[in-house]
Amino acid sequence: ARTFIKLGLNAQAETALASVTAKHPEFRPAWVALGYRRIAAGRVDDAVECFQRALALDKDGTDVAAGMAWLAWKQGKPEEAGNWSHRVSPGDSNRKLLEEIRP
Repeated sequence: ARTFIKLGLNAQAETALASVTAKHPEFRPAWVALGYRRIAAGRVDDAVECFQRALALDKDGTDVAAGMAWLAWKQGKPEEAGNWSHRVSPGDSNRKLLEEIRP
């Protein structure tokens, strides 16, 4: 999936990630990545399920919190986005994505 993403082949990346989540439903990073792919594709409602699955696997994962923040922002819920963004640790690679929604 990472190779497809780097090449800009988003549909193929989403297919690969969906395959991973089907075979390994406990693999939280794949759910998070699939959620981001779906947001990028404009399928925000489909991303909700992905982040909820990831959240169920690890409620304290900062990558999940970053995904939930971005998702809430895309849904027009700035307060919820801000609340989630405060749960993202300083070392999380997704923190830069959240700079515009962190007060």
